[in-house]
Amino acid sequence: MTIAQSDTTEGRPIAITIICVVLAIFLVLGLIGLIFASSALLVFGVGYFIYSLAMLAVSAVCVYGLWMMKKWALYLYTAAFIVGQIVTYMVAGTISLIGLVIPLVILAVCWMYQARMT
Repeated sequence: MTIAQSDTTEGRPIAITIICVVLAIFLVLGLIGLIFASSALLVFGVGYFIYSLAMLAVSAVCVYGLWMMKKWALYLYTAAFIVGQIVTYMVAGTISLIGLVIPLVILAVCWMYQARMT
């Protein structure tokens, strides 16, 4: 195996790196939003605030796992996405198009690289 072949089959793909960096930025923004909007979230009840905090924690774990190219992170992100859509529909009665499309694109890209994950 040559160095060029090794470089193209191993390591983290650029797309996954970009996804992880963007998700990490969203995590920081989400944490800031959770801190400053905590009283507004409490309108939905303490349970929703705890759920939001838990989803941030799960997302942070997913970003770490995707950065390390771990399959469990892809499975966890997929499950968190599904749970998030169900909870959003139950609480708001609707589903956001942006809240649906962006994670689906992320999932599609990650699933394309699933075979390279350990």
